[in-house]
Amino acid sequence: MSLIKCPECQNEISDKSQKCIYCGYPINPKTKIAIPTWVSIIVAGLWIILTIINERYDEVMNNSLFAAFPIIILLFLKSSNQFTSKIENKISKEKQRILFNTIFWVLYLIAFIFIVFRENIDYSNSNSYSFFTPYELDRGTYLLLNEVIASIVVIICIITSFLNISNHLIPSMLMLASGIICFIYPIKDQIDTAKQWSEFDSPLFYKKAIIESFAVLLFFLVGSAYLLSLKWVQSKQPHQDEKDKQENSFET
Repeated sequence: MSLIKCPECQNEISDKSQKCIYCGYPINPKTKIAIPTWVSIIVAGLWIILTIINERYDEVMNNSLFAAFPIIILLFLKSSNQFTSKIENKISKEKQRILFNTIFWVLYLIAFIFIVFRENIDYSNSNSYSFFTPYELDRGTYLLLNEVIASIVVIICIITSFLNISNHLIPSMLMLASGIICFIYPIKDQIDTAKQWSEFDSPLFYKKAIIESFAVLLFFLVGSAYLLSLKWVQSKQPHQDEKDKQENSFET
């Protein structure tokens, strides 16, 4: 290791430092993706695959793909130090955080509407069934419970990310729990429908329910992993700064 001068403040720093410890100017930015962000990207990819497979079964849910692809691109850009360092001189880190959060949650909410409220959208476009029979009332109540819980959890997660609260574990676990609840609904609904109408008791409809359930669960996992990635960056940054200081002290 050797000492070099920071192009911004002219102080001597280690040539191994990723940024100047005095002014924060990026020296050797490395593209390093946080582990939870890798999870988000992989899970989002699986979510897209299952949603595409599910296209033949659920046209409304397939509309969520309009938000899915930009979400993956955003996750890659957000996790790239090379990209963020280029805009750091124009936008502060705090504004970057707000910008990335805003774009992510807007896209996430678009997909959220099509995924969680897909039954309502289907119902508004068709009068093929009614919510007023005993069976449909029970179905509608369970569906409403899913929608209310999921909506509250997503709102909590959005507030947590924007307020930069240090503990992201609890809301991310709530997001996961909400995904599990919504995961159960398509399978439960198919079982109840098969009991009510014998023509729906076939492997094809159960296959649809299973694919749909896993696609919904993966969608919520994307949100959960995104929150964990914010916490991961916060916890790692102080350690990186301390490491840079130690390297420069050693060289001095």
